Order: sequence, then structure tokens, then C-alpha cells
Amino acid sequence: MGVAVSGIIGLPIEFTAALGYIAVFGSATNTMIAPIFIGAEVFGYEYIPYFFVIAAIAYVFNGNKSIYSAQKTY
Repeated sequence: MGVAVSGIIGLPIEFTAALGYIAVFGSATNTMIAPIFIGAEVFGYEYIPYFFVIAAIAYVFNGNKSIYSAQKTY
């Protein structure tokens, strides 16, 4: 999705793909900090502020659902 959207909004493909990766990973696992640091390790530490915003949005909209059935939500 990030690659497809990059042409429409005029951002670099690598950047939008990284944001998509963070959003999907954060939503699927119902976590916020892990996707930020994994994204930083994979795509670069200069993107951490953007990863934080995307991870926060994904966390808010995910509805406490997770791919891990034993995960406890508080």
C-alpha cells in the first residue's frame, strides 16, 4: 500500500513502504514501541519521529485486537 500511495502523495517509495510496515506490524501485534524500534533498525534511525506518529495512530485504531491470542490487554 505504501508503494502504491507514494506516487500519489509524492513521497519516496522507501519511506512510504516503511510507514506501511510500521502500521501493519503495530496493528497486528497491538504494540507501539516494538514497531518503532524495529522500523528504525531496518529503515534508519532518522525516521523515528515519523514511525512514532504512525505507530500511535495504528495503536489507537486497532481496537485491542492482536494476532497473539494469549496477549493480555490493559
